[in-house]
Amino acid sequence: MTKSRSIRRANKTTTSLAEILAAEGIRTIVPGLSISYELGKLMFNHAKQFRQDQVESRLELFHEALLSDNVESEPSLDSKFLNKQFDIDDYHLLLESCVRDIEDEKAEVYANLMRSLIDRRIMPERRRDIIQMVRELSSYEIRLLRQGYIHSRFRMFGVQSGPDFKSVDSGGRASDRRSVNKFTYHGLTDERTGKLTKFAEELIELVFPETELLPESIGAVQASGLKVLILCYRLDDQWSLDVTEAIQQALDRMATESFPVALLKANATIGHTMHQAGILIVDDSDAFKNNVDWEAVRMFSEKRPLLRINIRDNNVDIGNARVLDEYDIVGSSKQEVRDELERLFKSLLQHDYPQAGV
Repeated sequence: MTKSRSIRRANKTTTSLAEILAAEGIRTIVPGLSISYELGKLMFNHAKQFRQDQVESRLELFHEALLSDNVESEPSLDSKFLNKQFDIDDYHLLLESCVRDIEDEKAEVYANLMRSLIDRRIMPERRRDIIQMVRELSSYEIRLLRQGYIHSRFRMFGVQSGPDFKSVDSGGRASDRRSVNKFTYHGLTDERTGKLTKFAEELIELVFPETELLPESIGAVQASGLKVLILCYRLDDQWSLDVTEAIQQALDRMATESFPVALLKANATIGHTMHQAGILIVDDSDAFKNNVDWEAVRMFSEKRPLLRINIRDNNVDIGNARVLDEYDIVGSSKQEVRDELERLFKSLLQHDYPQAGV
């Protein structure tokens, strides 16, 4: 019996006993034929073939994942990996676990764990505990732990907080209470704080390659860690607001938080304490000149790098305020403005910043 003859056909999800009989050429019941015997024999053969197909398919997935990142690398690396010794019992235990698991998706997890064993990244006394835990967890739960791991390691830009592993009794939202309780029971998360334990972190690092433990792997972007003040004193002027919005969009693309504000002397200290750089939007209107708190701008510029962006032709004197660079938007095309702003912001973000609060 071939794989195509097993019950689970490629393009069909349901069947009936009559269809199984018909597929074998048994369309009518002839005198003396024991239908229960014939059908039972057919079902047994189908079940045996299905199991064989399932095992073969799962083992293919396992070994393809095990070798995928090694056979295509440099020959010297191939040789180094292929010549490493490993425990045969561990290999057989992982194979059995992979085959018996109800989820195809976990074949790659088992393969990554096998790589970690081959690379001797697991202490001998921890091997069985780690393997058993992988068997206990579903692919969904492993992905949840991975998300929690990434959120605990990186600050994301424009992304909500990661999954909540704190129990409901401890004030957490625990949207998937059963998984949260399971994590706590197995010592993967702290019931009170919801944080991953060292055991959980070790597990995730063993079953995922480094590239899958970065923000990009879950569709997120790592925040630059910098906060920029946009000093805009014309919040009543549409052109000023348009420029401010464009600046924020450019900084967003650099995963950098930005905050438009009319900085005053009263909050100048907070301004340079909480932010690493500033962008001053300058025009030549009387409203602008009358609204600017030049002392606040000067105080900020002494502590943090400041860019000056002229949004209209002007030679406005900004007093004793120091600027890192200056750019005149007037007379440039949108693309030129976009390119120049990006260059200026990169220079701003690469500046050698003093410690926060200094």
